[in-house]
Amino acid sequence: MSAFDDLAAQAEDNPAEADFATLRAAYVAGDAYRPLKHITRQKLMAITDSVTDFGEVVRTCQDILKSNPLDLEARMMLAHAQEKSGDAASAEKTHTFAERMLDAILATGDGKSFGTAFHLVAEFEAWTVMRTFGIKASSQERLRREDRVFDVFEGKIGKDDVTIYFDVTDPVRVLDETLERSDDE
Repeated sequence: MSAFDDLAAQAEDNPAEADFATLRAAYVAGDAYRPLKHITRQKLMAITDSVTDFGEVVRTCQDILKSNPLDLEARMMLAHAQEKSGDAASAEKTHTFAERMLDAILATGDGKSFGTAFHLVAEFEAWTVMRTFGIKASSQERLRREDRVFDVFEGKIGKDDVTIYFDVTDPVRVLDETLERSDDE
């Protein structure tokens, strides 16, 4: 079992006490890192939209999380489905896991500049963070600064204009490596 697997199992058992910054770092450094497999909220909702049984939504989210335990959208949907299916204890634990993951992202910076950008393990986490803050994005630009890659979003919170910065270096590296391998084939 890898360091990431051990940390992920500990976080599953007791998310309130888990070190999610260390867990996320182990994820990026290990063989389990699959940022391209994270699911968008829209895709997840399309998968689960026609389902009438929340138990089936629970199973779908659990299947996604088996191969990608740090998929934030799947984790949040799982908590909702567990709650709706009457499993309050599991819903609370899953909600705590998702909340601690989000806290770990927010602890990486304030998102107000390149130097204080939120560090993401998957690009789709940006949309979850923005939704959490109530940011309605109007534009996105990918920029490279030195050896880092950033997604910079312009948008609004209510009537106020905002710019939010995300460091997406790790997931973009994986995408670049994947594209390079496919070019070689």
